[in-house]
Amino acid sequence: MSIEDEIIQYILAKTIKARGRKFNCTVDLGCGQGKWWLKYYTNYIIGVDHRWKDLQLAKIVGYNEVHCIDMREFKIPDKCDSVLMIQSIEHIPKEDGLKMIRSFGNRFILITTPAEFFPVAYNGHVSLWTVDDFKKLGFKTATFMKGIIFRHKKIVAWRGERV
Repeated sequence: MSIEDEIIQYILAKTIKARGRKFNCTVDLGCGQGKWWLKYYTNYIIGVDHRWKDLQLAKIVGYNEVHCIDMREFKIPDKCDSVLMIQSIEHIPKEDGLKMIRSFGNRFILITTPAEFFPVAYNGHVSLWTVDDFKKLGFKTATFMKGIIFRHKKIVAWRGERV
């Protein structure tokens, strides 16, 4: 497990402790192959990605539903009380990302993204997000510098519950 996974788990664990229960339903937008440990934090997991092959692995690691669709087109079910975007928001234009975040309402939201921009040919990143972008949207943030643990500077942002 990566240090990034551990940081995300820490934030989820603190949030769940503060609320006194697991999330009812989590949507993992841009889930890729899924996170096997996510089942400890939520009762039901919906994975959304545009790569069907990756979604088959997400099913194997325990996702209850998978949807092969562009995350911008997915309608989050009312039953879902949390949304994850782990290393995925930078793959869509910023205006689309802002529109998506605003559509999430009062759900718990956790987003991770690089804090540096890399050319499209490198990895498909098309937008750069800053700590200020997230703070303007009411998020708490933490920034992790590149070095021994991370190859690139990262931002972790969350909103919707006390942590």
